[in-house]
Amino acid sequence: MAGAYQLAYDAARKACTATLAARGLRVRGQGAHANLILIMQELYAPTPGARALEQMDRIRRTRNLAEYHGYPVDPAELEEDLAAAGDIVATAEKIVGPK
Repeated sequence: MAGAYQLAYDAARKACTATLAARGLRVRGQGAHANLILIMQELYAPTPGARALEQMDRIRRTRNLAEYHGYPVDPAELEEDLAAAGDIVATAEKIVGPK
């Protein structure tokens, strides 16, 4: 369960990273993942994927608990957050456009 959660988070995070990279932006250093989420929320708050972006920091924190502290991810939590990660990836695809 934790592995699936990790993959969902990574997909959403990498989609956010690609979205910023398409604008010539990059987040680095300590707290980069948290800062990435804050920047995405600021830049894309009015877009349809904004609700999923609001969930992203909670997903990041849950992923950390599961990965580093053995937090048992609930199947319902996984299902909800997989959907949010999918929404973030789909929104990033719309923003970045076709390659």
